[in-house]
Amino acid sequence: MARTNANLNQTRLNLVHADAFAYLRQMNANDRRFDVVVLDPPKFASSRLGVDDALRKYHDLNTLAMGTVRPGGILLTCSCTGLVSEEAFIRVIHGAAARSRRSVQMFDRTSAGPDHPVMFNCPESAYLKALWVRLL
Repeated sequence: MARTNANLNQTRLNLVHADAFAYLRQMNANDRRFDVVVLDPPKFASSRLGVDDALRKYHDLNTLAMGTVRPGGILLTCSCTGLVSEEAFIRVIHGAAARSRRSVQMFDRTSAGPDHPVMFNCPESAYLKALWVRLL
């Protein structure tokens, strides 16, 4: 579907299906840089016991990704882990930027559309988070 949409919009697109951690390590080792990187990993924690591990995985994944984004490029980083709040996710991205020694501007925050309503008595139902950042 992504390839079809890219063709319809006359956009050049490189699609890769790989383990993101290994692929990003390889791209960093090969000094490969991209204009746009999209991270949309699966849920990293299914219980409160897994939250610390999930935060470490988000930190590592985003640090690796930031190493592959050209200056002025865009990183769209997402989380669907309901047990990780948006505030915690932002702190992780801030920490990844510091670790990768990159200046980062967050220019948008988005979440689920109206077809994913959030229940006030269940904050975990606001599980979809997306941060749009520019790396300088």
